[in-house]
Amino acid sequence: MVKDILAPGLRVVFCGINPGLSSANTGFPFAHPANRFWKVIHLAGFHRSTVETGRGGKITGFSLRGNETRRPTDGTSD
Repeated sequence: MVKDILAPGLRVVFCGINPGLSSANTGFPFAHPANRFWKVIHLAGFHRSTVETGRGGKITGFSLRGNETRRPTDGTSD
């Protein structure tokens, strides 16, 4: 299961719809290597460094509401 990363005093909350299989397997949000979420978040200035997907490390200074549903799917059409 992918856990939400939330903290008090948020100015922005990013929400996913449902976890992909890579995220479900690692427990890390937006974990598939082809997912551009973390790269775009960094390039947009929301996070000071890129996050290596699937590592499961701590994401400091960042908050995220990962998914609206807990059931993983293989693709966006599911």
